[in-house]
Amino acid sequence: MLDAHPLRAAATALVAEHAAQLRAARDEASLRVLQTQRGWAELSQQEAVQSADAIEDCVAAHREIRSNEVQRLAAARAGAAGFAAEAAQRWRETSRSLAREQEAWGDPASGSLTTRTERRELLECEDSWRRRPILVENRLLDDHASASLIQQQSGGSAALPLAA
Repeated sequence: MLDAHPLRAAATALVAEHAAQLRAARDEASLRVLQTQRGWAELSQQEAVQSADAIEDCVAAHREIRSNEVQRLAAARAGAAGFAAEAAQRWRETSRSLAREQEAWGDPASGSLTTRTERRELLECEDSWRRRPILVENRLLDDHASASLIQQQSGGSAALPLAA
């Protein structure tokens, strides 16, 4: 214990130096923690901004797609309505054409069947199956009795009973 006083002073200085180093390390750790927290806060804020931007972009894209789809649907419905209207008009025209007194393929200017003077009859010649496939003009406007008579005489069909 010769040098107790100088040793105590050295030990006290050493303890003080260690305490100072410990405070400095604690302060630096606190500073780094603060810097890390600030960095995380900035990153979090940047991510929030990026997320908000991404959400806005997605919403804008969704609105555009929806608008395009609504337009496409409207065009498809208009096309279907136009097609239905055209089909209805053609049906009305066909129905009127078939309901007229002249044939559907006849000329409307020629009048009805009762006033037309053109009539057709089967040609008297037969093919190998005993058909008479050709229509010729019936200038006499008869009721085809002669054609029926020729067919009966040739043995092509039985005589029709006469109505009394």
